[in-house]
Amino acid sequence: MSFLASLPRERWMRLVAMGIIGGMAGANVIWTFQTWPMGDIQIYWAAGERIRSGEPLYPGADPFHSYRYAPWFAWVWAAFSVLPYWLVAVFWQAALLVATVAIAVPFLRHGWVGLALAGLMVPLLFAVSAGGNVQALVVVSLLYGIDRRSGPVWIAIAASLRATPILFVLVYAARREWGRFWITVALTAVLVAPMLWYDPLTLLTDVAGREPGLLAESPVLYAVVAIGSVAVAAGLAWRRSMYTIIAAAAAAVLASPKLFAYDVTTFMAVHPGRPPRSAEGEPPDPAPAGPAQGDR
Repeated sequence: MSFLASLPRERWMRLVAMGIIGGMAGANVIWTFQTWPMGDIQIYWAAGERIRSGEPLYPGADPFHSYRYAPWFAWVWAAFSVLPYWLVAVFWQAALLVATVAIAVPFLRHGWVGLALAGLMVPLLFAVSAGGNVQALVVVSLLYGIDRRSGPVWIAIAASLRATPILFVLVYAARREWGRFWITVALTAVLVAPMLWYDPLTLLTDVAGREPGLLAESPVLYAVVAIGSVAVAAGLAWRRSMYTIIAAAAAAVLASPKLFAYDVTTFMAVHPGRPPRSAEGEPPDPAPAGPAQGDR
């Protein structure tokens, strides 16, 4: 009898699945080490220099090389741009890689499922972090920030960089934490509003719809999918479902007008060890203890 034939079917299937995931992850990591593009760092650096020189922040370029975030992020890079480029690049890459590791850790501690998710998602985060993209910092802020007292700040920051993470505010709606809900909305508006001073119209005319994603393929289908996914997440929030955060993550991906492979890593904002929430927004009551020794 062969080794595989002697294994239970479930374990055999797990080994096959993990082998496929491991091969895909390995190929992705090898490609990243071979290329290490750092293209997004150059986009952020150029945005900071435009802030310092008074040039348009959103000049409208090819969608793969356009700055599309809130102005505060460019202001940060304007401060960075007074330093040597190599120093900023090393610091930024280190921050992104540390964030990637921090995202992976809780998943690696949760058995086969967590290991499989990490194998699928972390190489994507590693690759996009090598490019200097801010995605890892967005995900880590949501992963560790949503349930903290400072949660509205972290969601607002993520939404000012990626727009659709604002949908994670539905987690607070599901818990009926309306104060945190409206604080998140207000903070997001404060961070995004300065875009109006920088003439963001070119993002709509020259960038939106030209990026890879459903919007570029079929605006009607994109509208159906985006509205449908947001409606499902809102419906779960209305029912106070503990699955609202998963639906919010799915809607944040599906409602995005652009869709690169790394965008699916937004699902890693859902902590695998996150305790389920009851309708009142609190962890469910523990199961009643058994009778005390003296009561038996």
